[in-house]
Amino acid sequence: MDWYDYGARFYEPEIGRWQVIDPLAEQLPNWTSYRYGLDNPMKYTDINGQIEWPLVGNSAVNKRDYNNGGWGLKNTIVRVSTYREIRNIGTSPHIGIDYRASSGTSFYSLGDGVVTKIGTMSNGIKYISVRYSNGDVVRFLHITGVAEGIKKGQQVYEGQILGETGNTGTYKNAKGKYVNYDAHLHIDATNADGEPIDPEDQNYGTVTNDEFFSIFGGDYQKLLEYKKNKANASVNSARNQKQSADATRVSASNTNSDFINLLNSLPAGNYKFVDGKLVSY
Repeated sequence: MDWYDYGARFYEPEIGRWQVIDPLAEQLPNWTSYRYGLDNPMKYTDINGQIEWPLVGNSAVNKRDYNNGGWGLKNTIVRVSTYREIRNIGTSPHIGIDYRASSGTSFYSLGDGVVTKIGTMSNGIKYISVRYSNGDVVRFLHITGVAEGIKKGQQVYEGQILGETGNTGTYKNAKGKYVNYDAHLHIDATNADGEPIDPEDQNYGTVTNDEFFSIFGGDYQKLLEYKKNKANASVNSARNQKQSADATRVSASNTNSDFINLLNSLPAGNYKFVDGKLVSY
């Protein structure tokens, strides 16, 4: 049998179904436990046969490097257009990076930052911009909209869902007709001086995609709490070290003061230390 062993259970690729009941089936009682990817493998993946995750990747590849365009790769994000790529649609050279994503795929904040803009361009492209702690501004384009509660000026956190991908915006094709872009997520960035930069060369977060989903369950609030606790522990450690150093200085100061008082209480004469004792001579 050409079944795939995912660890928790076996998968039969010919029919796209598991052959063993999902060990976490009770978490999604309205779904058959033999499904794969909630019947939407473009949006969800199941890397060990236990529960679906929003489609994320631990690696990224270029569409042009694969004869089939990179379709079917597991746990991999496919760049359909790379940074500074020369192309015949949209901007050229390309000012950002395009990632394959079906409409409605959630995308996340790359780190802790502040929303600077939410809007729609003249050609219909919807977008959101976030400024991160080092001053870089990252834009997410062609989105269908932002997540509930997200607004300009709001603080957002690493791993927080910002919105969903889409195909908003139009461009003129080879026949001179204006058509919508294919569904994807475009990301570009500028540094604090407003200069274009490659967004993949930057790091605004503290954990990897794999750590975010496997350790924190894809919950940005759990990650935020972890970072706060870690920061508080560092502050307390620094405070304790300072208090210990202060206590050492006070102890040394008291010792010096006691020695000076002892010298002042001695009668006039000459003194020296012999075997650790102060004697006159």
